[in-house]
Parts: sequence; structure tokens; C-alpha cells
Amino acid sequence: MADFLKKKKLSGKERMLSNALMLYPLLENGSLTHEQIAALMGLEEADVRRIYDHYGLPDLANCSANPYDKERAYLEDYQRRLHPEQAEE
Repeated sequence: MADFLKKKKLSGKERMLSNALMLYPLLENGSLTHEQIAALMGLEEADVRRIYDHYGLPDLANCSANPYDKERAYLEDYQRRLHPEQAEE
């Protein structure tokens, strides 16, 4: 790998992408935020989000701990309205 890097220098765009992808696991595990990654890279937060979005990486700030929380809450509410007598017990 070191030989490859000696032969081909990364462009600024390639270096930026490489850094963003190396930092993504730290975003994923909660060690860093988009804002912190942007500061480390000298970019705006929106730019970091665009990079991750462009490569199909999920925007973790918009994810809940459980992706089915909304559906579960909807079903529980529906069941309470459907059977109000059971909710009072």
C-alpha cells in the first residue's frame, strides 16, 4: 500500500473523501458529531453531510436508537383506540 501512495498522490478531493470515510466509524459509534468532523476537516457541517449522503452513508443524526420506534408507537396507539377498555385495566 505504501508503494501505491508513493506512486500516486491523492488530489485534494480524494484526500477529503479519504478523511471523511476514515472518520465515519467515529460518527457511527457516537465518538464524534458531524460538526466535530467538519471542524477537523476544515469544512462546513453541511459539506460533511453531503459527502456521506453522496456515498450512501446514513445520516446518523436523524436515526433513532431503534428504527421501528415510530411504527411501534403507531401500533400501540392504534390498539389503545381500537380497544379502549383494555387500556384502562
